[in-house]
Amino acid sequence: MASIPALLLLAALPAFPQVPADLVAPPAEALKSPSGLITRVLKPGTDGKHADAKDYVTLHYTGWTRDGKVFDSTLAREEPLTLPLERLMKGMGEGVRLMSEGEVRRMWIPEALAFAGAKGKPAGDLVLDVTLLAVDPPPT
Repeated sequence: MASIPALLLLAALPAFPQVPADLVAPPAEALKSPSGLITRVLKPGTDGKHADAKDYVTLHYTGWTRDGKVFDSTLAREEPLTLPLERLMKGMGEGVRLMSEGEVRRMWIPEALAFAGAKGKPAGDLVLDVTLLAVDPPPT
């Protein structure tokens, strides 16, 4: 039986995102772009503001390999990511350009649009759940 301090420690940990049921095969209603990126809106955005290549985006995301392993999650770290849109991996950047602020979207990213075999990075196709929190112009 776990001790009370151990239970308190476990309760303080962030909730780790669940593996999506459609991880391996996107549903029929998902949209496929000419590049091979497949996306599905999980929650519509709150306004029509979209990001341009030079804009800074603030987002939360969780990424899985196709075998269900999480390779990164800002939700688990409890810290959103802010960076220029153009610095995201190619497929993620393409997907985020489709989103409006407040939107949550699942992306099935083919390997060529993900890390493209880069050493030390997850190999193969990836699945990401992305929440676009904010779009801001680049600093002047």
